[in-house]
Amino acid sequence: GIAVLLVTSAGAAIWAMAIAALGLVAVSFLDDRHTVSWRIRLGVQAVAAAVAVAGIVVSSSREDWRMVAVAFPFLVFIGVAYANVFNFMDGINGLAAGQAALTGLGTALVGWAAGAAPGHPATVISLLVAGSAAGFLPHNFPRARMFMGDVSSVPLGFLLAMLAAWLACERGFWLLVPLGLLHANFILDSGLTLVRRIARRDVLHQAHREHFYQRLVRVGWSHTVVTGIECGVQVLVVWGAVAAVGRGPFAQASAVGLTLVLWLSFFGFCEWEFRRNSRRNG
Repeated sequence: GIAVLLVTSAGAAIWAMAIAALGLVAVSFLDDRHTVSWRIRLGVQAVAAAVAVAGIVVSSSREDWRMVAVAFPFLVFIGVAYANVFNFMDGINGLAAGQAALTGLGTALVGWAAGAAPGHPATVISLLVAGSAAGFLPHNFPRARMFMGDVSSVPLGFLLAMLAAWLACERGFWLLVPLGLLHANFILDSGLTLVRRIARRDVLHQAHREHFYQRLVRVGWSHTVVTGIECGVQVLVVWGAVAAVGRGPFAQASAVGLTLVLWLSFFGFCEWEFRRNSRRNG
């Protein structure tokens, strides 16, 4: 947070995001040390997202305030949802840190491709997030000597979502498509897993090991291999998202199609491997 304030102009968006992130750090730290009710955590996350989005809207140079007003609750939802999604996906060595590093870099690249200035605060913060995650990665991958915990994963996912929201408010809401592709792995994995758990009538706020990446680990695949595969696919997704910016609807549709094919194919393989081993072992 201090680095962000030093290298960028301290506008309303930056202060709002910093205050919101500190609130999430506080409640997540308490949850790591002592269990905090999911209702309290969700309430704090909603307030934090509203504060951050309000700061982004105030700082935005867009003149279409009606569109921004309509998008406000959607952007708040994105902040809350992705903070939790990122936390859910922090389950094996290096996965969350690798995703944050590549997504932070991809966010800056998409922003620049969309015409954001090289020193735009959102792109600067994206690079700081990427650099911080990359610096943490050797401590968590391939062998984990340190762990993120809620205190890191929740604010990290929140910041990545808010950076996407900021760039979309500045450069146009169409930018949510390529920026959203950078998060497709975690969103699709969590979303499909949630649907499966709802169908089984599981208690949704209880911990589980049903994510696709966890299914591979449960049948014997190493953290190193699974994280390596996911990061490799994410590199292709970042390339596709950046390449599609400003090249028309067909290019954007192609990037969406490529992303869906890549991740759904990987998830399908995870499910096939899990079921194959389950049948073999009885």
